[in-house]
Amino acid sequence: MRRGRSQSVKGTARVAHVDYAPIAAPVLAARENVRQGIPLESYSRLMIIQAWRVISRPPHDLPLAVCDSSSVPESDLRFCQTDYNRDDSDVFDGRFWTASPHHSPQHRWYYFPDMSEQALLLWNGYDSEQKCYAPHVDFDNRRAFPIRRLVRVSKLAFSCTTVEWSRSSL
Repeated sequence: MRRGRSQSVKGTARVAHVDYAPIAAPVLAARENVRQGIPLESYSRLMIIQAWRVISRPPHDLPLAVCDSSSVPESDLRFCQTDYNRDDSDVFDGRFWTASPHHSPQHRWYYFPDMSEQALLLWNGYDSEQKCYAPHVDFDNRRAFPIRRLVRVSKLAFSCTTVEWSRSSL
């Protein structure tokens, strides 16, 4: 469950999904730069690193599973537009492209039912240099276990190949 600025409890997607389709990540990065007043500049690489950390003891009511991105070819994904009108996110307000995987026995899923408060799960949600699709989903197990509390973060990482230095700027 997520708590936003309004402190309301947010639901989960309930379906396996990839947060960022290839077209969505650059658009979201540009939107975030404009929101923060950062000039739009070219970059050689854009990555979105996603982090997942529970802040409650196991077991959890909505444990996470993540699919190994190397087992998910692009042909297994259905790309679609998603409306994200959430009051707990400045970056994700509006409509953008995401994806859902078709079932395949070739997909390698990893299940995290007993994540501890000390564990941190990181995965690459987008990389402009390589296709990486990491579908993820949390499973509803609320009848058996107490409510999970978590922190979920997505961070943009830019890389520039050329940096011009002058002695006067040092």
